[in-house]
Amino acid sequence: MREIDPTTAVVIFLFIALGTMVAAYFLFINVRYTERKWREERSIMVEGIISRSAMNSLISSYISKIGKDAMFSLIYIDIDRFSEIVQAFGEKESAKIIEKITKRMRQALP
Repeated sequence: MREIDPTTAVVIFLFIALGTMVAAYFLFINVRYTERKWREERSIMVEGIISRSAMNSLISSYISKIGKDAMFSLIYIDIDRFSEIVQAFGEKESAKIIEKITKRMRQALP
């Protein structure tokens, strides 16, 4: 069996170490992204109110079910600077605000 030159061994070791670090970095990024998505999905404040990514997922799955040629209506409401309301009044009060908005919209819609 032939011995490996020490310089070649060091180069091989460095490539393996670099590959391991790159893989660990991408794994870390993936875990962080997955955790962020999980937190976002879990943070549904009121029944009937969903996160933006969940809304996008629902719309995509609905369009794929009915087909691209079918017609449908969609109401999308984004409350500007709502995070400031949460910071000023807290999560409980902001949840009450969303509940009231949701209740009024459900009453107004057929």
